[in-house]
Amino acid sequence: METFFQSLEAVWELVMQEPLAFFTVAILIFSGGWLVGRFTFSNSLQIASQRNEQLKERVDEYREKLSGKSPDEAQIRFEQLEAQLKLLQPRRLDPDQKRKLKQALSNTSGSISVAHDGVAADAKLFADELAIVFGEAGWRTSHAVVMGYSPQPKTGVSFTVQDAEHLDAAEMVVRSALIAAEIPFDLRVSPRSRRTWPEGMQHFEPDVRLVITNRINE
Repeated sequence: METFFQSLEAVWELVMQEPLAFFTVAILIFSGGWLVGRFTFSNSLQIASQRNEQLKERVDEYREKLSGKSPDEAQIRFEQLEAQLKLLQPRRLDPDQKRKLKQALSNTSGSISVAHDGVAADAKLFADELAIVFGEAGWRTSHAVVMGYSPQPKTGVSFTVQDAEHLDAAEMVVRSALIAAEIPFDLRVSPRSRRTWPEGMQHFEPDVRLVITNRINE
C-alpha cells in the first residue's frame, strides 16, 4: 500500500490535470477487479464441491472393487486409492514441512513471487502458506493471481528459472528448500524480461517465481 501511494504521489500533477478521466479509469479498474474476484471465488467453491463428489465416488468405487479380493490384491488397490485420494485433498504445509523450509532458508535472503491459479480450488491457501514461511525466513514476498495458467505443471507447482542448467543463487536456495520439504515441483524455463518503468514508479521484480495450480491426475 505504501508503494501505491508513493507511485501516486509521483504522478499526482498529471492526475490533477485530468481528474475526471483518472477517477473514471480507477472506478472501471476497481469494478473489473471486483467482478474477477467474485467469479474466482464462485468458481473455487464449485471446484471444491466437485472434488468432494469425486472423493465420494472413488471411495464407493474401491469399496466395490475390494470385495472378494485376496489380501495382496486388496493392499495394491488400497495403495492406488490412497495415491488418488491424496491428489483430491487440499494441499497444506504440515509443521515438519514448514520447519524444513525455514531451516533450508536460514541465513539466506532474496525475493519471491508466489502466485496462484484462480481456477485451482486449493491453490490460494497453499500459496499463502508458502509465502508466509518465506516471509518469516526473511525473504521479501509478493502475491498474485493468474487465470488458466499454461502449460499446467503436473505437480501443481511451477518453478520458473532463467536457465535450468545454470541456476542462480536465489533459484538454487529455493530449489533446495522445496526438495528438503518434499514439495514436488516442475521447472519452467523463461528468461526474465527487463522492462523500463516510468521515472518515479517503483516495481517489484522478484528473484524467484512460483505459481501454484491444479495437479494433474495421471
